[in-house]
Amino acid sequence: MTEDAWWATGSLSARVAEQDGAAALYLAGELDLDGARAVERQLTRALEKHSRLIVDLSALTFMDSSGIAVLERTKNRCDERNAQLVVRVGDSAAVRRVLDFIGGNRVFDVTD
Repeated sequence: MTEDAWWATGSLSARVAEQDGAAALYLAGELDLDGARAVERQLTRALEKHSRLIVDLSALTFMDSSGIAVLERTKNRCDERNAQLVVRVGDSAAVRRVLDFIGGNRVFDVTD
């Protein structure tokens, strides 16, 4: 994964890149059931090659429970492989609200 790869599905667009030896997935738009499947496929592939995953949610305007479920399953896979999952929230009030509601700061390594 040396070049950036862009893809989109429904109201979600994403960019996959390598950052400091980690696989980074940058998401923008709305992460719902349609997009969650594609995101999970990308994260699963990335975990095959990297021991550190960064999921940048700072450009999301909406995230529902399917997005949280993907993060939880990815966190479990990372734990099984002794890998790290970092969740970037930035200024996304929509994402921060969901993560705060479920106590995501206690489950995920959340950064700004």
